[in-house]
Amino acid sequence: MGVDTQDWEQAQARIAQLEAELAQLQAQTKKFRSDAEKYYHLYQYSSDSIFIIEVSTGAIIDANPDAARRLGYPLEELIGLPLSQIEIQDDSWQAQSTSSWRSAISGTHVYECRYRAKDGSLIPVEVSSRLITIEGRDLIQNTVRNISRRKRLEERLRIFERAVEQSANTIVITDTRGNIEYVNPKFVHLTGYSREEAYGQNPRILKSGQTDPAVHRELWQSLVEGKEWVGEFINMKKNGELYWEQAVISPIRNATGIVTHYLAVKEDITARKMAEAERERLIEELDAFSHTVAHDLKNPLAVLMGFTEMLLDELSQLSQEEIYEMLLKLHQTEHKLNNIINELLLLARVRELAEVTIEPLDMPSIVAEALKRLQDLVESSSAQIVLQDEGTWQIAVGHASWVEEVWANYISNAIKYGGTPPQITIGSTPEEDGSIRFWVRDNGPGIASEDIPDLFQRFSRLEMIQAEGHGLGLSIVQRIVSRLKGKVSVQSAPGEGSIFSFTLPAYQ
Repeated sequence: MGVDTQDWEQAQARIAQLEAELAQLQAQTKKFRSDAEKYYHLYQYSSDSIFIIEVSTGAIIDANPDAARRLGYPLEELIGLPLSQIEIQDDSWQAQSTSSWRSAISGTHVYECRYRAKDGSLIPVEVSSRLITIEGRDLIQNTVRNISRRKRLEERLRIFERAVEQSANTIVITDTRGNIEYVNPKFVHLTGYSREEAYGQNPRILKSGQTDPAVHRELWQSLVEGKEWVGEFINMKKNGELYWEQAVISPIRNATGIVTHYLAVKEDITARKMAEAERERLIEELDAFSHTVAHDLKNPLAVLMGFTEMLLDELSQLSQEEIYEMLLKLHQTEHKLNNIINELLLLARVRELAEVTIEPLDMPSIVAEALKRLQDLVESSSAQIVLQDEGTWQIAVGHASWVEEVWANYISNAIKYGGTPPQITIGSTPEEDGSIRFWVRDNGPGIASEDIPDLFQRFSRLEMIQAEGHGLGLSIVQRIVSRLKGKVSVQSAPGEGSIFSFTLPAYQ
């Protein structure tokens, strides 16, 4: 029986087609095997933990060796465990996990949580969760990455951020052009500029004009050379108040060593500078004080020694009248020494007393007490003293015994350095700032303008030939009035007399 040629050709074509399909199937099978082997190796040797979870039960049906190793389970023990036993069960994490599962059903979702190891330790992890389908089964694949190191770095960063934010020093970060990119709360508190006002500005907004320009040139030269700079500024707050800062300014470099920013850590040293200035002032004052005390004690002591030696050597040759005169001069000299010592003690008390009682003052009565102390001086000089409208004086507050010393100094100076006879007016004037000014006006020769600034600052003596005295008085006045939150001043000109005054807070 013969074969139909057409059927033969069709059979041959079918065979060729089947062979092609077989070759294609073999190629696909080879590729599938290759892919399966590749994915198997990725799965088995991944540095991330991989879990396959049954959606319907929440049980782990497969996991890679890394998952078992990191959690401390044998692989066969891990498989079959519910995921809820691995993933931490507190409310916040459970809510996030549940939400992530819902999201994973519609696509890949990434979230952070904690996985519990077999020994009970908690491991912070980042989970990439997605829905997969294998042989018609809906499964969840969780690819889990240990983020312990990242969390430690984040915690260190949070600690650093809190340290910077809570620092007692001002911290400023600028770009390389000097534009501010960050300031901490201390900067805001100290300068009065908000962060919004500071960002984008140059630190020149704090420039007071009182820092030597050479300081700024030296600063930028150091930074341009990539060096740290340490120095001091006199800066200005937003409200115009001046303050001192000690600054350490350093370049910040990136991983390649290129300077990208500058960091300034600055300390407010205003109080220290004021203390240093006060110390210098006190040292200067002490020098003047020592000179004055030595000078003023020397003369009375010389008189005492002279008369004492004379009495010892010539007592038998002196008449009763001569002895009386010498004893009288000795007594006067002792009185002068006693006054100097009392003033020194008063000055020490004013300096050292931490707290002092402040109360309303009956000023006319205090003036009367001061005049009573000076009665001998008033009578011997024939001084004419008038209290101007004392019944209308407003009430001030202060420390009565100290204020009496102020009046005694002012009035005794007005008598000693006044005209002949001294004509003195005592009065009071309210000030616009709420204080009360009390003053003593004399008819003396006046004081040259160039001598006025130093009167209260040093242990100055009013250089009048016809009067004696020591230089403690006005220094004591200045110290007392300053402690009582007032001010001292003097108005005078040669030939026009003088008005010495002091202010005290008014009684509210």
